[in-house]
Amino acid sequence: MELRTLNMITPLELLNLYLSDGKSVGPTESKLYQKFNSELTWDALLNEGYQQDLAPMLYYIITKSSVFKTLNFEHRTLNLFVSDEIQSKLKDLYNHYLVRNMIQFKELDTILDAFEKEGVDVIQLKGAWIAKNYYPDPALRPMGDLDLLVRKEDLKRAKECLVKNGYELAEGPAEDDWEKRHFHFPYIKNTQLSPTLVELHFDIRAKSDLIKSNILELWKNATLVNADREHIFTLSSGYLLLHLFWHTYLHLSKDLSLRLLYLIDIALIQRAHNGNQGPQINSDAAKKWGIQKQVYFTMDALNKLFNIHLNTNLLEKLRHNSYYLKIFDFLMLKKEKEQTSKDMKLAYTIILNLIAVNSIFDKIKLLLTYNSENPFSNRERIKKKYSCLSVKMNFLLFVLHPVILLIRGLKGFYKLLRKPISHTTQN
Repeated sequence: MELRTLNMITPLELLNLYLSDGKSVGPTESKLYQKFNSELTWDALLNEGYQQDLAPMLYYIITKSSVFKTLNFEHRTLNLFVSDEIQSKLKDLYNHYLVRNMIQFKELDTILDAFEKEGVDVIQLKGAWIAKNYYPDPALRPMGDLDLLVRKEDLKRAKECLVKNGYELAEGPAEDDWEKRHFHFPYIKNTQLSPTLVELHFDIRAKSDLIKSNILELWKNATLVNADREHIFTLSSGYLLLHLFWHTYLHLSKDLSLRLLYLIDIALIQRAHNGNQGPQINSDAAKKWGIQKQVYFTMDALNKLFNIHLNTNLLEKLRHNSYYLKIFDFLMLKKEKEQTSKDMKLAYTIILNLIAVNSIFDKIKLLLTYNSENPFSNRERIKKKYSCLSVKMNFLLFVLHPVILLIRGLKGFYKLLRKPISHTTQN
């Protein structure tokens, strides 16, 4: 049954009120804001699972945030209300994530104690660290797994610590294949209430990822969590943000879905460290890593969705060809529920990656990497798709398939790029 949302404040408006300390419901003139505000309905979030990991944060804002309570008291005519039915569903999800997070935090403490005892240096990445240190309540930031970074020479001891504490390598490729093709090992521990997954990283990128990050640079810029522990580290705020910007774009370029939770992470970190003046990201480091475009695109999307005034000087430093930004904007303005063929979706993901890399060499490398690793480009599928019996023709089409997809994708939205795209707001 669809939830009634007439005259109620929307999820995106709520998030903006909280992040702006009650000053704004968001940049309503932004087309990207209008698009998300119309698609991120209470029904989509609670009944369809769209961006559902925002539920705990929304429940907190409604029931515990002084901003929402104050605004409701001072401005009774603004319709700042959420129905009892929606609040009940949000409460159920909040409790669900609370239990999961409590289990994972307990497991994390056990693992970190074991690493400290064995003298294994470890950096806490992303979710758990952000939840504990930047959210007003650790239950507000759902986590799919625990991301831990260790030095490659410490991998053996780190794995032994995990095994001693009841973890085992998750099902999948053999361990040697994991190391060749991935940048982490997935370990899992099954408990009665909820399984805990640990991603044991020795790097932050796969060999196929077109990012020139230096893992030694991350360790050099890591800081101890506290003086009582000699081996438990976290990234400096600048490198933490740099990693998050890249990680957000990486996921976006794989499934065409912009996760607002990742943007909330960035917004809360920059607010905590910079008093709403903007994240202190080293633009030179972004360029050295070759991800200045990913940072720029993600920061631009953040500015268009949340009224929090990110650092305009940094945006200027990272600014690039406006035509690329126009392509990015078009892809972001595509309706989330719009039915897209597999080939067209793959074409769009290729385009998102192509506009983010710099040199022609990297663009060619990206196409070749896509064709060698993407399961949708295997030769049997190409042979069936194009009904070609010739071995030579089959091989030629296999090589050209990503280019064919790219051309189709460009033709598919070339005309739309030349005219403005209109979106209606949610009432």
